Amino acid sequence: MSAPDRPDAPTSSFDSDLWAALNAIPAVATYYLPDGTPEFVSRSWRDYTGLTLHDFVSQRWGAAIHPDDMTAVISQWRAHLKTGRPFAIEHRLKRADGEYRWFEFAAQPSSNDSGRITRWYGVHIDIEDRKRAEEALRESEQRFRAFNEATSDWYWETGPDHRFTYMPDERPFFDSIAAPTRIGLTRWEVAADLESEPEKWKTHIGTLKAHETFRDFLYRVLLNDGSMAYISVSGIPRYDAQGNFLGYRGGGTDVTAAVRSEHSRKALRQAQSELAHVTRVTTLGELTASIAHEVNQPLTGAVGSSTACLRWLDKDPPRLDEVRTSVEAIIHDCNRASEIVARIRALANKNDAKMDMLDINSVVAESAELIGRELNNHGATLTQELSSGIPSIVGDRVQLQQVIINLIMNGVDAMDELSDKERTIVVRSGRSLADEAFVDIQDFGAGIEPKHLDKLFDAFFTTKPKGLGMGLSVSRSIIEAHDGRLTVATTGKAGTTIRIALPLRQKKRTGGISESLPPRSTISRRVAAEGRDE
Repeated sequence: MSAPDRPDAPTSSFDSDLWAALNAIPAVATYYLPDGTPEFVSRSWRDYTGLTLHDFVSQRWGAAIHPDDMTAVISQWRAHLKTGRPFAIEHRLKRADGEYRWFEFAAQPSSNDSGRITRWYGVHIDIEDRKRAEEALRESEQRFRAFNEATSDWYWETGPDHRFTYMPDERPFFDSIAAPTRIGLTRWEVAADLESEPEKWKTHIGTLKAHETFRDFLYRVLLNDGSMAYISVSGIPRYDAQGNFLGYRGGGTDVTAAVRSEHSRKALRQAQSELAHVTRVTTLGELTASIAHEVNQPLTGAVGSSTACLRWLDKDPPRLDEVRTSVEAIIHDCNRASEIVARIRALANKNDAKMDMLDINSVVAESAELIGRELNNHGATLTQELSSGIPSIVGDRVQLQQVIINLIMNGVDAMDELSDKERTIVVRSGRSLADEAFVDIQDFGAGIEPKHLDKLFDAFFTTKPKGLGMGLSVSRSIIEAHDGRLTVATTGKAGTTIRIALPLRQKKRTGGISESLPPRSTISRRVAAEGRDE
C-alpha cells in the first residue's frame, strides 16, 4: 500500500471518523496490517518525535526507538505477530529535542468472524513519570533497608494478636535459641524473664495493647547451652488503608555483649567504691593523732573562752560586752569542732558520691587541716599557694579530700631521706588555659624513675617498701569519675608534681553547700588570752 500524499491523512482503507478519533486521543495510537506493516500513526506521534505519518508508514519509525531497546522491540513484536497474542513492551522513545522518555507500547489483534486477524491496533503511553516514581520507590526501599540492616540484626512482624508472622530463620543467631519455632508465638512466650520481671512485661504488653511505638525493649532468651542472651527490639504499629490495626513491624538486635559489658563495668565501679572506702578508713587510722589534734583545738579554744567568760562575769559590775564576745567565740569553736567531726565521719562512711558546687581552694584548705598534725610528726611543712577567683567545680567534697590527702602524704613519704628543713610540700591551685581548675602537689624528693611512670597509676604497683599500691589507682578512678585528669611530672632536682585537673562549672553557688572551715577568729584568741591574763 502506497503512502498517502499528506503526511497526516488517512489511507484509502482507513475510516475517516476513526482517523479523526485516534488523532484526538492524547496517546500515540497506531494501526498495522496483519503482517505488522504500519498503516497509521496518530498526530501525537508527529508532535512528539518530529516524524511524519509518511516516515512511520515507510518503516522509518525505528529512528525514534532507543538503540538499546530496538532489538527487544522488533524480536518480541515479530513473535507476537506469529502467535497472534496481545503484545506489550516498555521502551524509550526519542522526543523531537533528542531526549528519551519511557513509553509502554501495547498492541491488540482484531479478528473477523472466522478468527483471522485483520488488523492490529496499538498505543504508546508515556510512562516516564511512573518509571521515575518506581525508581524513586526502589531507591527509597533500598535506602531504608540498608538503614535497618545496619542498625538491626533482623526484622520481625506480628499480627493483630501480637504473634510473630515473620522472622528470618536464616539468621545465624536464631540457631542458638532454645525456642526454635517462633512463628505463631508472642514475644513473652519466647522470653526467659517473664516470671522474674513481671512489671516490665506488664508495661510492655500495655504498650502493645495501646498500639504505641516502643524503642529498645530489652528482654532475655534462653540459649541451647543453658546461658542467657539479651535482645533489644523496637517496633511501630501498622494499619491498613481503612485504619484497621494489622500488628507491629520492627527490628531486633543481639545486645548480649553490651549488656554483659555494662554489668562488668557496674561490678568494677562497685569494687572501686569499696576499695576507696577501705583506703579512706586506712587513712583515718594513720591520721588518728592528727584527728585528735584537730578536734582538740576548737575544744581548747572553747574552754579558754568559757574561762574568760566567767572572769568577765566576776567583775563588778560584770563586763557584759566581753561576756557576749566570749560566748560568741565559744559558739564558733563548738561549731568548728562539730564540722570537723562531721567531715571525719563522712570520710569514714561508705556513701555514694554527693556532687556539689565546690570551691577547690576550700577543699585544699580543709584537707590540709586534717593532716596538719601528721605533717608535724614527719617534720614536713605544707605551703599553700592558692590562686583567687577560680570558678566553682562540681564534685564530691569527701572524695576529693581523700585524693588530696593521699597525694600530700605520698609526697611526705617521698622526702623521708631529706633533712627537716628540706621537707616541704607545695600545693598550688589555679585555672589552666584548657579552662580547668587544677591543684598541683609538689614534693622535693628524689623523683620517680622514668621506667615507673607508665605503671604509676596501676593497681598494686608501688615504690614504697610497705605500700599496697592502691592509693594512686583509687585516686585516678575518683578524678576520672569527676571528668578530670590526674597527671604526673618528675625531675631529679624538683621532685615530683602531681596535677589534679577538674572541669570548671560556670554556675552561681547555691545555698546549702558546705564552705571551708574558717580559722579561729582573732577576737576569740584575744578574748581567751584576756581571760587568762585577768
